[in-house]
Amino acid sequence: MKPPRTLPIDRDGKGHSPEAIKNHLDQISKVLSNISFGSNQPPSTPPAPGGAVRLTDADSNFEGDKLFVTSPAAPNTEFAVNHNLGRIPFGFIFMGGSNQGHVYKGTTPWTKTQIFLKETQGTNGFSILVI
Repeated sequence: MKPPRTLPIDRDGKGHSPEAIKNHLDQISKVLSNISFGSNQPPSTPPAPGGAVRLTDADSNFEGDKLFVTSPAAPNTEFAVNHNLGRIPFGFIFMGGSNQGHVYKGTTPWTKTQIFLKETQGTNGFSILVI
């Protein structure tokens, strides 16, 4: 099942009804809940820090690397994170960490093999989805 790309065309020119928007979001939610990420590791056994799990779904045109990272001890220090996408990523999704720090994009341009991040607290073990 492919996700809907846009809301259905509004024929009366008055904007989309709340019902149409809700139905559209329900379709997207259904597609996202059915994505099989192709990981052969059980969820309770994530890879070690620095490891990655490739997440893909060809029907939904989705590909990403779930990465487990530890930030440097000094807060707001830029650090490189290796990925295996083979292209410059669009962005990342923070998926949880060991402290209250915020992870954000560094100033160094991203490449086909690395992204550059900063973290506000230091020594934070966290996971991200690089997409």
